[in-house]
Amino acid sequence: MKHKIFWEKNSRVKGIVPQDQIIDKTSTDKFPCDAVTIRMYNLNSKNLTATAYFYGKEAKGTSWNGSNYTFAETKLMVTFDKDKEGYSFNGGLKSYSLQDLKEVLDSVRETINKL
Repeated sequence: MKHKIFWEKNSRVKGIVPQDQIIDKTSTDKFPCDAVTIRMYNLNSKNLTATAYFYGKEAKGTSWNGSNYTFAETKLMVTFDKDKEGYSFNGGLKSYSLQDLKEVLDSVRETINKL
């Protein structure tokens, strides 16, 4: 699962996260499908906050005017603080097992603790 974790670019992840796992800042609807993207907040704070965006497989749709678009079939957002226990969940999970979820969150928390 670690190869499917991407980090949104910021000053804190340089040198900690491999360069091929860092993506440019963008809107969440442009996060990669079938992957997990990490966005961090409160970067200047000792207790920063992170949200892991678990995006499912890519699906295709057609808008009301006939144009085609792609989107993640499922989305789960998990938010947590560096120095606090617990997680806040929002959304649904289909493409990942609970074991995958645990492995990703453990890996992300381990990386964040290095910052």
